[in-house]
Amino acid sequence: MGMPKFNKGTPGVKPKFNKPGGAATRKGPHKSKNFCIADMETSDAGKKILMYGKTGMGKSTLAAMAPGAVFFCPDKGLDDLDHPMGDKFKLIPGIETFLDLRDAVNQAEDFIEVGGTAVIDTVTYVQGMCADHVVDNIKKEKGGVAKSITDFGWGKGYEHVYNQMRLLQADLDRLLASGRNVIILSQLAKSKEIDPTYGEYWFSRPDLYDKNNAPVIALWVAWASYVFKIDWATVEIDEGKIGAASDQRVVFTKPEFSFEAKSRGSVFDDYPAVTFDAKNDDSLWRIMFDATS
Repeated sequence: MGMPKFNKGTPGVKPKFNKPGGAATRKGPHKSKNFCIADMETSDAGKKILMYGKTGMGKSTLAAMAPGAVFFCPDKGLDDLDHPMGDKFKLIPGIETFLDLRDAVNQAEDFIEVGGTAVIDTVTYVQGMCADHVVDNIKKEKGGVAKSITDFGWGKGYEHVYNQMRLLQADLDRLLASGRNVIILSQLAKSKEIDPTYGEYWFSRPDLYDKNNAPVIALWVAWASYVFKIDWATVEIDEGKIGAASDQRVVFTKPEFSFEAKSRGSVFDDYPAVTFDAKNDDSLWRIMFDATS
């Protein structure tokens, strides 16, 4: 058996090899920084808020009362709503695709003042736009065009959605760093959970993909500093059963075993739930922004 033959390349030309390390290698040797302890400075970045609830609970109405709210509303969910303060909703028209949304977010510093708020209404709808973008623009691993998000193979399409959503988050992070706030609105979904103490129960969370290899919901929940659930206030009735006080809505700022919520810092330590009694009740934002202004 003969020795294998190797392609020696062009005679007289020394072959070139890519060194590991990518861009870092081209910049030369690593130079160590000198580190020290310093007092943490208060950040001027905007606030990251994820708010979810069932359709008709007042997500858009509440978001409209945030400071300088401007809506990125591709699902046109504001068409039949009245502004809670009697004003007109401020929105960015013409957002029809996922890339349109990213472009609009990257231009937002031009039309949202420092201290103002970008409202994405809703991220559940944006997730569908993102899935369409993936199908239309990303080829399958072995080539060819996908016909649906599941056509990429086992979970691959959802991984693409997850990665594209990360790009949107990076766009929003740049906006936040410039001093603008961001509110992400989401529809509500329920899933069955099992707890050793409570047994089987329903768990409320934002309506986003929850795939093992592409947990879009975890991506947004981890990103947000505040996760608020809007729901009816609950009251205990006979025999320990739970009923709904249908005339009073509440924003839940702290988690319970049956729903997703969180609040970083101490602003809502005394407010695990904030009532939302009337359309023009902006108590939530007064607690948040007055405490940190």
